[in-house]
Amino acid sequence: MRVLTAGAIAMLLGLGIGCGKPATEEAQKRGVDALMDKQLVLAETRLGPITVADLDRYILALPPAQRPDARQDRKEQYTAILRRLAIDALLLDEATLVGADQDPEFRWLERRIQRNASSDWYLSTLPPADPIDIEEAREVYDAAGARYQREEKRRVSHIYKRFAPEEDQDQTVAALEDLRQRLLAGESFELLARDHSDSETRHNGGLIGEIKRGQFTEDFDQVVFALEERIPSEPVVTADGAHIFLVRDIFEARDFSFEEMRFSIIQELEAKRRGQRLKEAAEALPQPKEIFTPGPQEIGQILRLGDPATVVLRLGNFALTIGQFQEILQSQRRLLGAQHVPDFPIRLLEEIRHREIIFQHLEAKGLDTVPQERLHAERDRELALYFARRKMTSWVERRPELMQHHYDNNRMRFASPLRLRLSLLSIPLTDEGPAVMADLEAARQELDAGNQQMEKLATAHGGDVKDLGFVGAAQVQAMSPRAMQFVFLLKPGEHSPPYVLGKRLVMYQVVERQDPQARPLALVRDAVVQDYLTNYSAEVFAKLSEEMLEEAGFRVYDERLASLGAG
Repeated sequence: MRVLTAGAIAMLLGLGIGCGKPATEEAQKRGVDALMDKQLVLAETRLGPITVADLDRYILALPPAQRPDARQDRKEQYTAILRRLAIDALLLDEATLVGADQDPEFRWLERRIQRNASSDWYLSTLPPADPIDIEEAREVYDAAGARYQREEKRRVSHIYKRFAPEEDQDQTVAALEDLRQRLLAGESFELLARDHSDSETRHNGGLIGEIKRGQFTEDFDQVVFALEERIPSEPVVTADGAHIFLVRDIFEARDFSFEEMRFSIIQELEAKRRGQRLKEAAEALPQPKEIFTPGPQEIGQILRLGDPATVVLRLGNFALTIGQFQEILQSQRRLLGAQHVPDFPIRLLEEIRHREIIFQHLEAKGLDTVPQERLHAERDRELALYFARRKMTSWVERRPELMQHHYDNNRMRFASPLRLRLSLLSIPLTDEGPAVMADLEAARQELDAGNQQMEKLATAHGGDVKDLGFVGAAQVQAMSPRAMQFVFLLKPGEHSPPYVLGKRLVMYQVVERQDPQARPLALVRDAVVQDYLTNYSAEVFAKLSEEMLEEAGFRVYDERLASLGAG
């Protein structure tokens, strides 16, 4: 079952998230830190009081740039923090009462906290690495070629209306034109997309994403790359519906200077150096008796095709499944944002392997490796995040009418996947490759018409034909990323263009097609709940928070908070 990510919940909870711009040094001295009575109660719940000391401790734990802004309403900012502190405490208390900290999933998260903290401590006991030299960063930049060049890109949104069988297409286009006039009058594109679009992108305000030329069709490029920024297009008619496109941002093609990229390059070099230090430290220790880890060539295929319960890393008594690794991978990619890091999955798996070796060594030695206060704080944070996911899931599950409505509006999102039954013609690539390729190209029309058979072509050219059975998109991607470009566009009986794959010429035939079929809500209930949370997590958490605070008797002492803000 898919779960909401820790990063998304952390932002909702406010764990580690501040309230605005940095306060000035003078303003910070006048703030909460200036009060003498640290035990002054500012708010309380059934669990007890929240004091100035609690508020002070929370704020000082934030990076300076995320602390309250003295230029804004301090009472309002402090009230928001007090609510967060109350929610954190209530979640942690309930999680402990119901034994959520003993769940296998959380125990795995807890081990991850201990592993990272212990290995970090161990590295801190070793001689420090030399700092990155600026000339080293310059050499990376100079050798990068086109890596620090950006093609023209546009961030694009759309509102899509599907042509209904019983409706005149002109009515659909007219409805879109009405929406366009509302946009020109100043209404929010995001809200109109959410209320009127038939595309799944409506859950994200109609956002398609950042688009480069050639990523979609030529017709698409002609429309989108001719638009002015923030000016909605005229309705654009396609085969099954019509769109209004909007270019939110234009990113012109440009070359980035060394000064612009210096910080990112240094970060990347430091990450590589940390990885090398981890590797050297781990390899210098006794190795666990049983080790299994895939190589660089295997990891991609395992992640695409493997079952989530399949073990992808084993070290002694520790096992990491594909599902667990995917969760770590996704959280780390969110930290990187749009930054592309080559071979990132294999590098991350290597880091986990090396950290686990160090952790097991320290565990066997019985060393108290990490300050307990720090470890407990990190554990409590993760437990609150973990239990918040559980609470939000339960909140949605208790509202069957909400699930039914979401399912009805997105029925095909939960349909069975499109699958194709494929046959593969494979011929060894020899010096006669160009002639064989021409023969296959010429035979393609006859093959589609049923006047020629792939088996005869295979016999004539020393190849073979294999029935690949029914496959989905992930399996096709694993076999040949290029095949993804055309096999799903073919009808049963049609053949792909021949092309070179490794040392062979290949051609696919679509024997049979299993189109997506809507599945009843009872079979996709978990998926519907998690999809709803993915799209409406902020709304769910806000309602859940209000319920929890009301049940806990949350109260803020406004007069004390007002005096605090005036300090």
